[in-house]
Amino acid sequence: MQSSIGHLGETDIRLLRVFVAVAEAGGLAKAQSALNLNLSTISGYLTQIEMRLGVSLCQRGRRGFALTNEGDAVYAASKTLLAAHETFRSTVGSLHGDLVGELRLGVVDNIVFDQTLRLEETIWRFQQRHSRMVIHLFTLPPNHLESALLEGSVHVGIGQYFRKLPGIRYEDLHSDPLTLYCAHRHPLFQRAPNDVTLDDLEAARFADRGYIESDRLGESRPKFQAASVGYSAEAILILILSGGFISYLPRNYATPWVEKGILRPILPNGLTLDAKISIATPNIAKTPPAVRAFVDQIKAGAAIAA
Repeated sequence: MQSSIGHLGETDIRLLRVFVAVAEAGGLAKAQSALNLNLSTISGYLTQIEMRLGVSLCQRGRRGFALTNEGDAVYAASKTLLAAHETFRSTVGSLHGDLVGELRLGVVDNIVFDQTLRLEETIWRFQQRHSRMVIHLFTLPPNHLESALLEGSVHVGIGQYFRKLPGIRYEDLHSDPLTLYCAHRHPLFQRAPNDVTLDDLEAARFADRGYIESDRLGESRPKFQAASVGYSAEAILILILSGGFISYLPRNYATPWVEKGILRPILPNGLTLDAKISIATPNIAKTPPAVRAFVDQIKAGAAIAA
C-alpha cells in the first residue's frame, strides 16, 4: 500500500480515534461498546485509515488481534496527536471564555461514599459552567489511575494514593482514614472494637489489597496473614462481609455497614491509619485549561466542606 496522506482532516482524526480505541481494547469486537459501533463499521474504518496511511496497522481474524510493527508506531503517534488536538481545542475555546473538548476523569471505586468530597456536586457545577465539555468517567484502582495519568489516557485522578510517583502532581484534599474491620459472622465481631489483642489479629485471616504492598499500610501494625486478595475497595468489603477475613477500609466507605450493625471497627484508636483523598494530575509544565478549571472546582468544593 502507498500512503495517500497529505494533510490530516477531521475525518482522519475520527478514524485515528477508532484505531486507538481498538488498540486499547485489544480487538475490534472488544471495542464495540466503547465506540458504540458495530463490528463491520469498525472494520471498515480501520481499512480506511490503513489505506490513507499506506500501512497495515493490525492483524485481525481467526488467529486473533495484534498490532503490526507499523501499528505500534502509528498508535504511539496517534496518542500524541490526539492529545495535542484536544489541548488545541481546549486552549482556543478558553480564549473565548468557553471550554470545549473532553475531560477524562478517573476515580477510585468507593468515592461516591465520600460525603466530604461530594464529587457529584463538583461535576454538576463544572457542567453548569462548561456545558460543551464532555466528561469521561472511569473507576480504577489507585495504581491503575497513576498508570493512566502517566500515559495520558486520564487527565485527573481522585483517590487514595500509597506512593508518590515523580511524573504526577498530588494535592491532598482531606483525610479519609483506613480502619480495620470485621463483619458480624467473624469470631472477633462480638469482642470488637477494643477487646481484641494483637495475637488475635495475627491469628486471623487477612484480606490484602492487590494494588498495594501490605507494608505500605503502616509500619507499626500486626504481621497479618494474607489469606485472600481484593483488587478494589468493594472486593475487600465483600471478603470482609463473608465473615472469613478482616481488613482495612476507608472509614467513609465502611460507615453505612457500621450503622447497620454489620461491620465493626477493630482497635480504631490504635490501628487506624492516616490516609488522604488526593487529586492527581500529570506533572507537566502547562496544565490544559479544562484540567485546571476542574481542579480549581474540586479545590473550591473541598474548601467549602472544610
